[in-house]
This record gives sequence, structure tokens and C-alpha cells, in this order.
Amino acid sequence: MSSIAYISDEKMIEYIRSSGSRNLNFWRLSMRNFDQFSEGSLLFFVDGRYMHSKTREKGIIGYGQAAAFTKMSVDKMWEKYETQNGYHNRDSFIEALQSTNKAETLPKTLQSIELNNIIFFKGPIYLSEVGDKMPKQLESYMYLDKDEQLTQAILDKALKIGIDSWYSSLNPELSLREIVEDKEEQEIRETLYRITHPWSTQQFKLIQVLKEFRHVNGIAYDKKDNQYTIYLPCTSARTQQYAIVGIIETIKKENKDKNLVFSIVLRESAKSSDLFSDYQVVHV
Repeated sequence: MSSIAYISDEKMIEYIRSSGSRNLNFWRLSMRNFDQFSEGSLLFFVDGRYMHSKTREKGIIGYGQAAAFTKMSVDKMWEKYETQNGYHNRDSFIEALQSTNKAETLPKTLQSIELNNIIFFKGPIYLSEVGDKMPKQLESYMYLDKDEQLTQAILDKALKIGIDSWYSSLNPELSLREIVEDKEEQEIRETLYRITHPWSTQQFKLIQVLKEFRHVNGIAYDKKDNQYTIYLPCTSARTQQYAIVGIIETIKKENKDKNLVFSIVLRESAKSSDLFSDYQVVHV
């Protein structure tokens, strides 16, 4: 998977928590993209105020799910997101930018990561409780699933701890079920990341037509209610049908407890295959 734990601005995170907002524009000075971090990935908030008494590692206090990535000017960012930038007014936002940039001059462009469905935990979670310790020298962020599958362990721990009481009171519709659903989605994404099928250039182009869905490793998926529809590109049923059915069986085997529907994506004029009779077929 591609989840990230990011040392977050304490004032920004506290403003979002105390206001009860489920959305945050997580801005960055760096223009460099994260590896394999895309729409649907989770970004966990690391808060330096919650230091472990023994290990001295910083605690993780919540997370949000990436929904969009853009780059824009400071003025455009405030105009578009306003208080969803994590500050109650523009002056506070500018002050935070200057502090992070360590200069009075403002950067010309910022990276924007829209986070939705934010959740704060009832207490901090420390990586040493679920796996490796967080590096003391960590200055910005770390990938959580490079050596261990820490995302699932953190979400399991969050289910035991519960949701922040104040945040929950401001979002009465929020429940632990949402964490369960996030965990399920990340499990599906992990399966898709592990599929190393060599899609052709034409298949990659074909699946990109489905811009409204989330994409992982040349495969698109959509979530509606509690059902996932997984889209696989096929530009030649004759030569690709067996490989695609094999991929479907792998996904099904690793996600037996989930409600999955599979859809084969074909070009408008392409012929289907009898092997695809058990699946939906979409022509684009």
C-alpha cells in the first residue's frame, strides 16, 4: 500500500479537529510527489504534542483519505479552500506558510492534497505498539507499508481506541463502521498493488478513460454503498482473456469476505469473450 504518516502542523490539525471538519486541504511546500500515493490512499497525522513517555516517538492522532492532487498559488489556495486549509483566517494561514518556509517571502506554488472523510482517534497511536518505532529523526513523513503492513495494524488499533469524543459529537453520523470500511478498501488496494501484470500501453490508455474512478496499478475501482466494482482493461479478448480471468481469481481469493463485482473494459467496437460471461462488460 502507499499510506503515509506525516508530521503535521499542530495548529492546523487542532483547528480541523475542534471545528469538526471532515475535509482538509493538506498543503505542502514540496512539489515532489509521493511514491504510489494516489486518490484513495490514507495520510495519517503525526502530532508532536503526543510524545511517548518511554520511546519518545510522536503519536498518530487521525487520518484522512486523499481525494485530489493539485498545485496552485497561495492566493488561489485560500480562495478555493478558505478555512479548510486549517486556519480560521487568511492571516493565520500566511503566518503558517512563512513559518514553514522559514522566510517572510511566500512560495509561488504549493502542492495541495485534498483529504476527505477525516477521522480523529480518542488517543494517540504509537508505531511501537503495532510494529516498528517511528524514527526519532523523522523530519517530514514516512511510508507506512514499505517493510511492514502498518496501515492495517493502525486501523485495527483505532477500532479498539475509538473516535475522539469531541470530534464525534460534532459529527453524529460518524461511527467505527467508517474505519472498518476504510480498512476494507485499503486491503483491496493492497491486493491491486501486488498485481504485477505487464499491461500494454493500449490497456493503460484504455483504463485512464475511467477518470471518475480510483486507479491502482492499471486497474480502476469504484465503491458504492458497501460494494466494490473493479475494472480491468482489455484491448484484445483473444490474447488477454486468460490473463484477465486469472487476475480476477487472484483478487477474489484474497478478498473473500468482500462484496466485489468485476467489469471488463473494452473499446466501443471490440468483441467480448465467452470467458467474460460471468462479469460485467463496459464499452468505452
